[in-house]
Amino acid sequence: MEAAWNILQLDHPDDFVIGTGEAVSVQQFLEEAFAQLGLSVKDHVVIDQKFFRPGKTSTLIADYAKAKKVFGYEPKIKYKELIKLMIDADMEEQKQLSGVDK
Repeated sequence: MEAAWNILQLDHPDDFVIGTGEAVSVQQFLEEAFAQLGLSVKDHVVIDQKFFRPGKTSTLIADYAKAKKVFGYEPKIKYKELIKLMIDADMEEQKQLSGVDK
């Protein structure tokens, strides 16, 4: 959110890439999220090869160089911490929606 705030403080609107700069596959993201919940991906997710992209896919890594140059952006959390924040927020929201205090 700090990066979004910094972007809003600029004199002129512009586009920026904000990310960790880490290469993380969907599989890695999924495994980490399930591990943090104490669950097994294999018990809950069916992976169907027909949905995979044909051929070799390129590795995508957020290039935040422009944000760094313009307003000094540096990633403050790694992807595993981001997953934890997302899970915690979703769990809190579900707790509030259900009226259950766990």
